[in-house]
Amino acid sequence: MKNKILNVILIGYIIVLIWLLLVPNVFRGEQTWYSNVFSYQHFVDSNLIPFRTIIMYIYCLKNGNINIDIPIKNVLANFFMFMPITILIKIKIPRLALKKILLYIICFNLVIEILQFLTLQGSFDVDDILLRLFGAWISYAVYSSFRRKTFK
Repeated sequence: MKNKILNVILIGYIIVLIWLLLVPNVFRGEQTWYSNVFSYQHFVDSNLIPFRTIIMYIYCLKNGNINIDIPIKNVLANFFMFMPITILIKIKIPRLALKKILLYIICFNLVIEILQFLTLQGSFDVDDILLRLFGAWISYAVYSSFRRKTFK
């Protein structure tokens, strides 16, 4: 019974992630910025350089060139987004090592970022992957520490 409930929660969370990250923004009342996958602007807005977006946010905040809501939402949302799924996977498969969980998270994130790029729901940003991966790693560490202390 516990396993079935966990499966429902895990599948439900994955559906929510897909909805938030891949369902056309039009259905959520947002507007797509790009009209063509192969447009110059779509490629320019993509980020393949680690920490470029994060450093840009810091620079813009320092100079007052950006509303604070934008970087806070982007950084925090990406950081916290994969925390629940990491904990759910660890509960479902307790013996699964951190390396495998992080590998699954990286693969899932690569698929999401590529699909966001191809479906025009955003641009590919390696910083999103890094923030989600860091959040997954932190949640794994906190959960594992909690489990050790609780069940000693």
